[in-house]
Amino acid sequence: MLISKQLVTDILNVLQKTTKVTERVVCATGIAKNTVTKIRREHESATASGSKMKTPQKAKRRRKEYFDEFSLTALRNIIHSMYTVRKEIPTMRKILAAAKTDLNYTGSETTLRKIIKSDLGYQFKRCFQKRKKEPNRKATNSGMEG
Repeated sequence: MLISKQLVTDILNVLQKTTKVTERVVCATGIAKNTVTKIRREHESATASGSKMKTPQKAKRRRKEYFDEFSLTALRNIIHSMYTVRKEIPTMRKILAAAKTDLNYTGSETTLRKIIKSDLGYQFKRCFQKRKKEPNRKATNSGMEG
């Protein structure tokens, strides 16, 4: 249950005139007595100094860095070598396999795709295969009729 510090101080101010204020606030909010006491002290010191009570900020999600500049250059060289040396079209599976062996990459294919698109500036195109799948043939038993 999330209850803001402002709510606790408002309840404290309302119940200030009655006796056993802290116990009533604990019953009303469901917060521990020590927490209510700490909030009360913080509120009193904030009003005395003329400042606001501080609340913790929401934790920002930081982007995990998988590659430094050297590793990004090595990844770029892996992609270029697929074109020039191996003479094959680099697919994500091939790039991922090469990155795992050469660079000890431990992330997923999706993360690697995001790194290639954002950090290296590559764009992906769909490659359609020209050959079509063979139709499923039913097994014919020429020796057995009927």
